[in-house]
Amino acid sequence: MRLAIDQLWVGDVNYKSDLNQLVDQYNDEIKRRNGFNKSTFPQHTTAILKSGSRLAELAQIKCPVLIVHGYNDPLIRIEHAKKYAALIPQAKTQFFKRMGHDLPTHVIQPIILRILKTMNPKYYPKE
Repeated sequence: MRLAIDQLWVGDVNYKSDLNQLVDQYNDEIKRRNGFNKSTFPQHTTAILKSGSRLAELAQIKCPVLIVHGYNDPLIRIEHAKKYAALIPQAKTQFFKRMGHDLPTHVIQPIILRILKTMNPKYYPKE
């Protein structure tokens, strides 16, 4: 079931998941957590609904911010990431085509580099 759920987040049907890696990850999680917690999704949803909007507070952020998002995210549309970026002073963005709500291996290196550029702009060339 977990594999099926994880495949829903993938942004591009042509992206191939490493099934062996996923199975190893799931087995490790099951061992550490003593099984799958079925109340995770309802608890997460309740927390989101109870927390309310924090959009007005985004303008107060003073530290470097990098918003990473996939254009093909089936859970949270790209428009939300763009809206947050516009509300956070000097926020940087990195949007990936073909990425969904997952973190495919081919985007990890570019994300790491972008994080380093965001945190230490004087050490990296201007974009």
